[in-house]
Amino acid sequence: MVKYKPHISFSFAVAIIVHVVVLLLLFVSFQFNHKPKGLGVVVETVQATIIETGATTPPKVDRQRLERQRKAAELKRQQELEKAQAELAAEKQRQAVELKRKEQERKQQEAQQREQQKQAEVKREQERKANEKRQADEKRKAEEKKRLEEKRRAEQEQKQQQEKKLAEEKRKQEEARLAEEKRKKEEAKKLAQKKRQEDLKKQRDAEARAEQQRLASLMAEEEAAMQAAQQAANQRELKSLQDKYIAAIAAKVRSNWRKPLNIDENAWCKVYIEQTPGGYLKSVDVRECSGDEVLKKSVENAVRKSEPLPSPPKPEIFLREILFTFRNQ
Repeated sequence: MVKYKPHISFSFAVAIIVHVVVLLLLFVSFQFNHKPKGLGVVVETVQATIIETGATTPPKVDRQRLERQRKAAELKRQQELEKAQAELAAEKQRQAVELKRKEQERKQQEAQQREQQKQAEVKREQERKANEKRQADEKRKAEEKKRLEEKRRAEQEQKQQQEKKLAEEKRKQEEARLAEEKRKKEEAKKLAQKKRQEDLKKQRDAEARAEQQRLASLMAEEEAAMQAAQQAANQRELKSLQDKYIAAIAAKVRSNWRKPLNIDENAWCKVYIEQTPGGYLKSVDVRECSGDEVLKKSVENAVRKSEPLPSPPKPEIFLREILFTFRNQ
């Protein structure tokens, strides 16, 4: 709160000083012992001696005139003093009014100051709250910015980790792909080498088989030739034995044949017989002859008389059915 200091105008101070000087001159000029009315103060009487240089003592008339002058001066001085007192009272009253006005102005100023202080306090409070709100907003924004920055960094780190993970997976996949390609190449190389070896083996086996087949073919041919020769020999032997076997049957039939009269020396008959392994006849058929029925019948009777027929020299040349030519000679 601002303290109020009373203010005295410059003109008022000059007036007071002038009145004081006049009073002092009056008191110095005249000797009297007088208490001024209404001042409420004791005024010391100043004794003064008027010395007139080079003048003679005045007569009685002059003393009366001087007395009148003195009284007139005293009256004038009294009047001036009263006037000064009145002016001083008026000045005091004016000053009191001025002080009252200034006190009112001071109070108004104090009230205005208090209001201004209140408004200032309200403003400061508002500014404080606004500042706090601004600081809180700035803090919140800073925290939000920090959070967003941390989130961005976290997302960036996560993205980098994901990219790193993807790169690592891609690297592993690439390594796996290269390893797989290498394995496939090595496997293909091994397969190709194996295939070449197998092909070479197959070729060698084929060549060996071909050689074996050739040799086998040669051997087979030789064996076939030998077998053919043997078979031919066997066939010839078998044929020879069969011929001998059939010739033996025909000879036995001829030995049992009763030759009819007047038969041609070159007579012949085609005879078909069917026999069992013991040489017993199952059927006899004289199919064709160069002579008549007598010749046929005689040949048939001769066959039946020859039962049992001669056995073969070997069991394997036995013939169940035999067709031979019976001749007269």
